[in-house]
Amino acid sequence: MAFTEEGFGRAMEYLQKGLRIVGENTLILRGIGFARFQQLNIGLSSDRTLVKEIETNAERILKWDSKSPHGYFLKGCVGVLRGNFIEAVKQWRRAYRIDPHDPETMLFLGAHSLSTGQPKFARKLFDTLVTIDPLVPLHHILIPYADFYLGRPSDNLGYLRKAVEIGSDVPLLMAASVRVLAAAGETDEASSVAAQLNNEHPMTMFSQLSNVLILGIRGHKEEALNQITNELLEFVQHDCEWASILIECYALIGENEKALELLEH
Repeated sequence: MAFTEEGFGRAMEYLQKGLRIVGENTLILRGIGFARFQQLNIGLSSDRTLVKEIETNAERILKWDSKSPHGYFLKGCVGVLRGNFIEAVKQWRRAYRIDPHDPETMLFLGAHSLSTGQPKFARKLFDTLVTIDPLVPLHHILIPYADFYLGRPSDNLGYLRKAVEIGSDVPLLMAASVRVLAAAGETDEASSVAAQLNNEHPMTMFSQLSNVLILGIRGHKEEALNQITNELLEFVQHDCEWASILIECYALIGENEKALELLEH
């Protein structure tokens, strides 16, 4: 599934066709719910009615099989979209205990464990994830991203550079790389990746957020503030990671009140 509107459209077409052919199926319902989650998660849609659709799919799965990890996985997605990250991690841990080898569960449980103060657990998950599923570019950025949370962003930049090399078509990956490189003091390289992101994926929330961070680091206050649109503010409201990048930018340009307001939210 490509991370574009067209890619999501094709994915939904295939999933809905599968549902019509085989009827109620936990894997297809999870796939539909996950696709809807990603539409909101990466900023391709702002339609909040999709949250209820995802929740309904989770309930349908658990009604069919009360021990299905797929239902709990979607419940975690709903938790994130409603801003309840502790609940999301709780549901993903439940899914992980049932199926500890599901890559998507490991990815999202690990990523949000970082945000909820469990970086060592997340790092362990990511090590396993790269081992069992090394062909996904996004997985390679998770190692240095966890190291960033552990206070050592420079330790494994080789993973990051490999991720950028093979995964430049994934805007989320590129934005995460910009953040880690900036934290590691590799400002020129971070700027280069941000420019590549802006060229290949212009007008996305991820390119906009990366631009804001680089402008903040370089002290260009007015330009940074001009990049912070209402759409970007709405986007970061529902994700700790992206909100924290904007908080960092506000702090860098001396907008401490705005940083605290977003942090409190």
